[in-house]
Amino acid sequence: MIFTDLTDDGTGSGTVVCKRHINSYYLSCTDVYQASLFQNLYKSPSKWSETGFFGSKFITSIISGDENGNITVSAYQASNTAMAMVQADIIVPSTDPGVMLVNEESPGRYIPEVFYRRINEYKANVQENAKPAFPVDYLVVTLTHGFRTEGDVMFSASKEGLAFPVENRGAIGVSQEIRDVAKQVGVSGKQSETRGLFAVSDFHLLCYLYGLGVLSEVFLFHGLC
Repeated sequence: MIFTDLTDDGTGSGTVVCKRHINSYYLSCTDVYQASLFQNLYKSPSKWSETGFFGSKFITSIISGDENGNITVSAYQASNTAMAMVQADIIVPSTDPGVMLVNEESPGRYIPEVFYRRINEYKANVQENAKPAFPVDYLVVTLTHGFRTEGDVMFSASKEGLAFPVENRGAIGVSQEIRDVAKQVGVSGKQSETRGLFAVSDFHLLCYLYGLGVLSEVFLFHGLC
């Protein structure tokens, strides 16, 4: 699952607003709660667990701006504790994205005591009661990912200033036609020596050609490479 909160910073340079940082939050309480729900739906089988399941491989990714205004990808999971607390209806998101609420006990619903540890203003490690709320960071596990951070991109049509129309944009007057394929590969008009290579290195073009069913998967694989 992917969450995004990209907002242009208005400078016109392509940079975005940094919303998730050390003084705010990295994964909001709503994000964590949603991640916990899906991780509970897709638990990992385990023969070593009494229940037959342990944890989950379901990943939550965040596409947001960093401190320099660049667009970055981060990967997280809700902890096993978060999964259990959501399943037991112990916690619920709050209006503050950095804080998770502990539900009130009511007839038919038992809420156990919830504690967390923190470093106080005197640099002492103290235990705090989580009621009525506690920082959502205690429920987040940070993961590594394999997204490219530097070097050339795989789809390099942009190097020749080429851009095949994006699919599913009919509502705003953008469509994909056979004539767009001819224009992309340079059947008409001036064609540079390298245009043929760059022209087919376009994700949207390859998806369109695959949907037509006129080319083999081997050809499309070479387009990806």
